[in-house]
Amino acid sequence: MRHFLILITLLTFCSCDPMDDRLVFKNSTNDTLVVRLMFDSELPNNPRHWNRSRIFLVAPLEKKKLSIFNKWEGEFERALPEGAINVLVTKYYDFETYPYKWDTIYSNGFILKKKYNLKQIEDNNWKIIYPTGFKRLISIMLEK
Repeated sequence: MRHFLILITLLTFCSCDPMDDRLVFKNSTNDTLVVRLMFDSELPNNPRHWNRSRIFLVAPLEKKKLSIFNKWEGEFERALPEGAINVLVTKYYDFETYPYKWDTIYSNGFILKKKYNLKQIEDNNWKIIYPTGFKRLISIMLEK
């Protein structure tokens, strides 16, 4: 009976959704970065709403796998109508101790952004290379 329970427990853990770690963020700078991924079609005007976004720390010159518990394609589908991901980047700060410092960074224009759709990600072989193509978020919002 004990072996049966162990087998059932192992099968339960093995049947969970696997991590999808195909997406890689390549930091081509000498700075440690805070990377946020947001699937909202429009970024909220108030950065405090950004706390729902996924946060990754990426060391200088590191290639970091950005893992999620389901498939990336599903995340893009849920982001309709645009089906795009906003990649927001800033230099490292202690976001756990100072969660609202993001507001200051945002208002001072120290956030860089690039938007990708699924086809662009696939065409780039699941790689996001920073700083190629990233623009200051403030200047992007002023262009609208």
